[in-house]
Amino acid sequence: MTQTTLHQVFGFVATLCLVAACDDAPAEPNGDAGVVTSDGGVIPPGTDGGIPPGADAGPPPGVCPPDAEARFDAVVTQLEAALSEHDVPGASIVVVCGRETVMTDALGTLERGGSEPVNADTRFMLGSTAKMFTAALALSLQADGTIDLSAPVSGALGSGAYGGVTYEQLLTHTAGMPRDFEFDHSAPLSVAVASNTDIELWAPPGEVWLFSDPSFSVAGYAMETAAGEPFADLLRSRVIEPAGMTATPVVLNVIEDGNYAWGHSAQERYGSEPLAPDAPAYLSYHAPTGGVWGSANDLARWIQVHVAEEPPIDPAIVEALRTGLTPTTSVGVEYGYGHHVDNGARPPMVYQGAFSPGFVIDFMVIPEDGFGVAILANSDTYPGGAIGWAAAEQFARLGRDPSVERPTPPEVWSDYVGTYRDDDVLGEIVVSRDGDELTAMFVDRGGESTLTHLYDNSYEAMIDGFPTEISFWRPDGGEASYIVSFAGVAERMD
Repeated sequence: MTQTTLHQVFGFVATLCLVAACDDAPAEPNGDAGVVTSDGGVIPPGTDGGIPPGADAGPPPGVCPPDAEARFDAVVTQLEAALSEHDVPGASIVVVCGRETVMTDALGTLERGGSEPVNADTRFMLGSTAKMFTAALALSLQADGTIDLSAPVSGALGSGAYGGVTYEQLLTHTAGMPRDFEFDHSAPLSVAVASNTDIELWAPPGEVWLFSDPSFSVAGYAMETAAGEPFADLLRSRVIEPAGMTATPVVLNVIEDGNYAWGHSAQERYGSEPLAPDAPAYLSYHAPTGGVWGSANDLARWIQVHVAEEPPIDPAIVEALRTGLTPTTSVGVEYGYGHHVDNGARPPMVYQGAFSPGFVIDFMVIPEDGFGVAILANSDTYPGGAIGWAAAEQFARLGRDPSVERPTPPEVWSDYVGTYRDDDVLGEIVVSRDGDELTAMFVDRGGESTLTHLYDNSYEAMIDGFPTEISFWRPDGGEASYIVSFAGVAERMD
């Protein structure tokens, strides 16, 4: 067993997030904002998951209401209050309704204490929302025969590389890849990927869904190698420019001049000073995983990719992006290529969130209703979720498929009880029920924790003093087969 300490694992995820976008940070209650989940989504307030039953039907599908500006102003007012409450220096917001009407606003400043205002063209670090663009690039390369998404990336990276996982498995987070891998963060994408080709997978490919930034790094470099062109250039020419965006992929140690927000992080690793766009934390981001700077106007154009009757990129690619391919830890929500797809919502919803050092991004579209919203905030204290839902309530229909049954504790606990093992970090885990409590004994770590329900099959455990989200993997119901967390994956042993 490799003696990696939980302090190393949790400290790295919680404070560095250099290549990661930290979408799978532990879920935490956010008051009226709902619950931030491990998959980058937010469960609305007042529910155990999904969209509130009996919510307002909203305007007719695809129609922007006549009082759209007043509705948008009401959402902006809520955003302004959230920024003040959570000490966020600045943010921008875009709402698209009726497929074509675009409304934007911006609040606050680029930097705390500064005088330069945020506007709709201000670029924020997009973090894992940029995975949407990486996925679109992969589909574009498949369309012209450059790559085959069902083929192993070893065809581009060398025989046996990454255990034979496929592009599709990497791009849907089902490759069994670890949460992160070790490399010199001042090194380019090629070095990071080449130095980890024999990495040990956390789970057999195709077995579980685990949000993993290295998956997109590997897929991105394999695309670069197969196409014989730098990833950033491919992304610009095949996705960013055709969509009408001006977003900027990070090229290691280079930041273009422009209108950038500064990051403001509550993480001790980054200190109390604002993070400039050329801070090491940002220059070392790899573009395939989240190293792209973009604005509200850029995300407005990406919303229109999803909702326009004649999208600016190949409609077959758009349809593929909106198609769920694998279950996630949120019941009713699937993950497709770079996007979450909530098919339990009525109408279905597509979304992706990002939490990176100093920035939080929300992105949500309801294609049938011609609606989308994106919010970009320059502080990781911004709770996320609530304002996007407020916009959806104003401009779209919100309903839930009643046939989607959500697990209810404690009735479901019998499916969790058992012994699990992770040979890397977590060791042996014994889950048991004692009356009204569900507990986990971390045998090899010498600690026991009461499990606190977060959402669906996900719970908070205290491991070595760190609050950690763990999820019981049971996509088809019945007995859980794995415990999934950003610290490791433990397989059921009994």
